[in-house]
Amino acid sequence: MSDTFNVVKPKEKARYKLLKPFYVSDQYIAEDTEIEWTGCPNEQMEPLNEPAIERMTAYLKTLEGGRTPRVEDLMYQQMLKRPKETAEITIPKAVQDVPQMGSMRPPKEGDVKITAEPPTVKLQKKLMGTIVEEKQGRDNL
Repeated sequence: MSDTFNVVKPKEKARYKLLKPFYVSDQYIAEDTEIEWTGCPNEQMEPLNEPAIERMTAYLKTLEGGRTPRVEDLMYQQMLKRPKETAEITIPKAVQDVPQMGSMRPPKEGDVKITAEPPTVKLQKKLMGTIVEEKQGRDNL
């Protein structure tokens, strides 16, 4: 038996330099910071060692056009794919005479017009910019 052990060197972690600020689990990391990152890289990370270069190369090969697509472009593409058919809508208990937005229709003959007077508030005094309303009864001291 031999008294020697085979020592396996641990795999080197991917090391990147941040080109823009980075957030990880609500933690802010400033740009120009060197990090060891086991997650998927992005275009705002500059690879600093061989494992990082391998991971960044594999990541960039997965992208269409060599960059991460903008969210606006993805949304627009999905909107173009939506069905163009128009669907009919039926409201089973709809009342045809009632406007949807209050009294947007012109008044008809026979409509009841309701008017209300604006509320009146008597001011008692002004304390340090606050207006105090006059109260009825014993509290009016």
